[in-house]
Amino acid sequence: MTTAYVTSCNHASLAGVEEIAGLLEEELQRCGFNTASCRTLPAEIKDDDLPIVVDEFSEPLVLGAFASFRMAHPKTTFVCVLTEFFASGSWARPPSLNGFKHPWQSLLFDNLLYTYCFLGEKLALFPGAQVKAPGIVNYILGMAGLVWLALQKAWRPRTPLRRLRVFHERAYLWFRALGLQSISGIFDFYLALHPAICNEAMATALGTSPEQIHTLLVPPPVVNKSELINEKLEFGIDLSGSTNRYRNRQMKRITRLLQRVSPGGRFAHGLIRGFNDSEKKFLLSFNPPQSRTWRYSSPMRIIGAIKRGQIPVVIDKFGDHPAEDLALSIPDNLNEIRSLLTSLVFERSSYMNSAWEKLQRYRKIAEENNREIVRRVREAQHRK
Repeated sequence: MTTAYVTSCNHASLAGVEEIAGLLEEELQRCGFNTASCRTLPAEIKDDDLPIVVDEFSEPLVLGAFASFRMAHPKTTFVCVLTEFFASGSWARPPSLNGFKHPWQSLLFDNLLYTYCFLGEKLALFPGAQVKAPGIVNYILGMAGLVWLALQKAWRPRTPLRRLRVFHERAYLWFRALGLQSISGIFDFYLALHPAICNEAMATALGTSPEQIHTLLVPPPVVNKSELINEKLEFGIDLSGSTNRYRNRQMKRITRLLQRVSPGGRFAHGLIRGFNDSEKKFLLSFNPPQSRTWRYSSPMRIIGAIKRGQIPVVIDKFGDHPAEDLALSIPDNLNEIRSLLTSLVFERSSYMNSAWEKLQRYRKIAEENNREIVRRVREAQHRK
């Protein structure tokens, strides 16, 4: 029987990756594959096995290792799982992952990074990546950003540390984008964990077409109706997943709002957990966007909350993924928020019935979609 190997060798940290690997293994087992997680791809892999890599190609040595594996196993179907959103570059910025519109005050840093990424590509750190040469304006703005950072260091010693952290985060995502542009010809099949990843920008970066990137819907948990809510959880709210200043501010704002209108003062304090599932969990699991300009939903966070017996909560719905229907959105009106909390405290059966119907609808959609995706994977294997 075919074995699917989900490797994490290209990830320095497993935060968030283990969850994705577990999702893939669960769905592949459901479709008849044997599965195994591994830190490195086994050398004795057979032609009909299925090596799977979750995208992270910021290290040139890792790219070289995958290219060597491809050459050593030409008859093996090599699968790449895409988890981030590719954003095309502009005159002031190279292509990036999740590089949605930044505030204008970041323009100096963006141009400094632009120059940095261009020089990195010219030094053959990312063979095959396409970074348009910065113009004289880009160089001037980039040098201005470097001078401003130095002046900030002299005037406000604490500020540059935060600025450098932001600089590092953006540089990391940009080099991940450059790495994606360098993997053309290595992988045979692309899986995306969100429909919006399958766009023209991503396809161009990979040297393929959007039709060749297939969306795998997050599989719903196998639970009974009585397990939709973990009754042992305290009535409060927590934030899971990656943390940053924007998400933390939204968490504090929502926590204060819910405490203000909580029926009978039952609402507990909120908790920011990050990716640490060993921390205490509350009934409500909050999933705000990554930034003010974030454009897409996070189905992994929504399904993850349901698996833990929590109620997923979002600020707004983007209408871009069927899993969004499983989450509660925070109303704008205080009376509506009070009514929502009252129903969750005193009338949970109504929520349970509605949530169960939505979960069954999503299960049908996800199973039909993923069954078709697995069929295409097997077709790709047979073509080998």
